[in-house]
Amino acid sequence: MKVDPPKLKIKLYISSGIVFLIGMSTSIGIYLTAQDLPESVFYDYEHSKRFRHEMEAAGGKLNMLLHEMSKEFLGLWEGKNLAYTVAAITCFAVILIIYAAVPILKNRDSKSG
Repeated sequence: MKVDPPKLKIKLYISSGIVFLIGMSTSIGIYLTAQDLPESVFYDYEHSKRFRHEMEAAGGKLNMLLHEMSKEFLGLWEGKNLAYTVAAITCFAVILIIYAAVPILKNRDSKSG
């Protein structure tokens, strides 16, 4: 089954629009229903000099860096941050779908000329 390039391009643009609408509506729904995250029970301890000293003694500065990075990464999947993450992933997916349509235009122009 051979698909006409202009029809395929239109299908890709329509699918990117559908992905955008679904992703953004999901993101808005998450944002509106998400609650603010409560502070951790260990918040005071994790921000104390003693905790930093123990972490650095156990694994050095790299240990502290990896701990902070893992907390930031895990924070992306909770609360209102999840809405921002879903929106960013949606935009990335839409850009990829549109980018897939660009070679179709180039191939059509090179064959017609």
